[in-house]
Amino acid sequence: MKFLPILAPVIAVLGLAACSQPAVQAPTAALSQRVSTLSPNPCSDKTASALAGAGVTADQVDSIYYQPIMGGIDQDQLVGYMAWTRLRSQPGHLITDMETDELGSYCRVRTVYTRGGLELAGVPSF
Repeated sequence: MKFLPILAPVIAVLGLAACSQPAVQAPTAALSQRVSTLSPNPCSDKTASALAGAGVTADQVDSIYYQPIMGGIDQDQLVGYMAWTRLRSQPGHLITDMETDELGSYCRVRTVYTRGGLELAGVPSF
């Protein structure tokens, strides 16, 4: 029991981290097709899942641009992508920040947020 005061902050941080995970869900076939057709990328499936988690439908997606994220000592290694998604008749972008490796063997959504005036319920806006 004397360890409980020491562990309480650690448990609180872990709980907050679990709450901050981006919402992702299985996309519809139409949304998956739209994302992969507009801008083919190794992370298209994860982008579609993040868009579905944000409540976006295939009909709303106007364009997607994948910005490579470079890392490593010389900034010469691909470590992720930021998918900038523009929705029809909406200002700004929905951004999906993902990590990957140079081979594109996996993609993991780190965060999803909006910029430039786009507002979506449940999605942080900056």
